[in-house]
Amino acid sequence: FGPRVGYAFCRWLPYLTGGLAVGDIDFNQQISITGEGPVQGGSSSETKVGWMVGGGLQYAINPHWSARVQYQYVDLGSVGFGTAYFDDSVYSGNSGFRLREHNASFALIFQF
Repeated sequence: FGPRVGYAFCRWLPYLTGGLAVGDIDFNQQISITGEGPVQGGSSSETKVGWMVGGGLQYAINPHWSARVQYQYVDLGSVGFGTAYFDDSVYSGNSGFRLREHNASFALIFQF
């Protein structure tokens, strides 16, 4: 969710955008060593709120059609979990990741 701010000249509209990013994240992991012994793993499922920034260029082909190219960088933060397995020994670990996306898109737009 973010506004576009730009300056139109002739048929061209270069713009910048930025704002709120929301994403559902499902992270599952399972680790075993040589298929024997303890298995470590876990999962995390949550909705993350982050931010995005980007820019683009839109061109009016005629009064009804336009074409747009756009780039966005999205950062939704990080998610992780800790695991432990108790047997004759104690095995523990932490797993996590940061979700950062680079999105490029092209669109043909029809306006009524």
